[in-house]
Amino acid sequence: MELNYSENVSPPYIEQLRGSLNTYNAPLYIAGNKSLKETVQRIFSMKYSITDIKTFSLWIFDVKTIFFQKADVIKEEFFREPTIIPKFENFEFPAGSILQTTENANGRFSFNFDAKYSSRSTLLHSRVTTALNYSYNKIPYYLYETLCMNNMQTTGLNIGIISDFSEKIEMTLSSDTGFGYYEGEKISAMKEVNEAIRGNLRWNFSKCFWINANGTFKVRNTNVPGTALNEMIVNTELLYKFGKDYNGNISLNFNDILDQCKSFNVLMKNDYIQTQRMTVLGRNIYIKLSYTF
Repeated sequence: MELNYSENVSPPYIEQLRGSLNTYNAPLYIAGNKSLKETVQRIFSMKYSITDIKTFSLWIFDVKTIFFQKADVIKEEFFREPTIIPKFENFEFPAGSILQTTENANGRFSFNFDAKYSSRSTLLHSRVTTALNYSYNKIPYYLYETLCMNNMQTTGLNIGIISDFSEKIEMTLSSDTGFGYYEGEKISAMKEVNEAIRGNLRWNFSKCFWINANGTFKVRNTNVPGTALNEMIVNTELLYKFGKDYNGNISLNFNDILDQCKSFNVLMKNDYIQTQRMTVLGRNIYIKLSYTF
C-alpha cells in the first residue's frame, strides 16, 4: 500500500495582480486584483494493489483527493447602463460591457477513485482488462456578485481485450461507457451519456508485409440541445519492412476512409456551457518512408 501527501503553492500571475484596466478586448474589460493570494493545493492519495501469480491477475485501487485553499475564481460584473468606477481613474464602462476580475474562494474540492482489474483468460487466449472510475468535483464560481458552487460527477467503465492467440494476428478491442452529471446553483442541470468503441487489428500476412487497421466510434447524448456527438474514424496502413535487420519501413496509409467525423464537444467553464463543433472533410492517402540507423 502507498500513502502520499503533498502540497503545491501556485502564486498569482503578474497580470492578475496589476491594478490597471485592460481595455484591449472591449467590451470585455479585464482588471487585476492586488489583494489576490496564492492558491494552495493539498493532495492526499492512496494506492493498493493485489497480485495473484497463479492466475496472472492484478487488482489496483487508487484514491486521490485534492483540497484547494484560496482557489482562483473569475468574477464578472455586467453593466446595463454607462457606469463610472472611481478606482479605475473614473473610467466609464459603456452599457452592455463586462468587467472581469479574479478573486480567491475556498470550497473547491476534487475526489477521484479508480479500480482496475487485469487477468489472463485461457479461454480467449487473451488478456482481459476492466477499469471503473468515479470522480466528483466541487467548483466555486461567481454569478454576478454571488459566490456559488458547481457539482460535477462522472462515472466511467472500460472493458478491453488484448489478444495473442496467433503469431500472425494481433487484436485489441476496448469499450468505454461514461455518465456525467453537472449541476450548479441557479442554472439548469446537464446530463451526459457517452460511448466509445476502439479496435485495432495487425496482421502479418507475409514475412515482410503487415496490415494495420484501427477504428473509433463515438456517440454522446446530453439533455442540452445541439451538443450531441457522432464520430466514426477508420485508419488503414499497408506496411512493408526491408533492410538487413528490417530497419526500413515503407507504408501506404488511408485515413478516415469513411469520412464520417462530425462532433460537438461540450465544455463547462464556470457557470457557462460552451460547445465546439468539428467536421473532418475529405480523405487522406499518403506514402510514408522511415529508416532506423
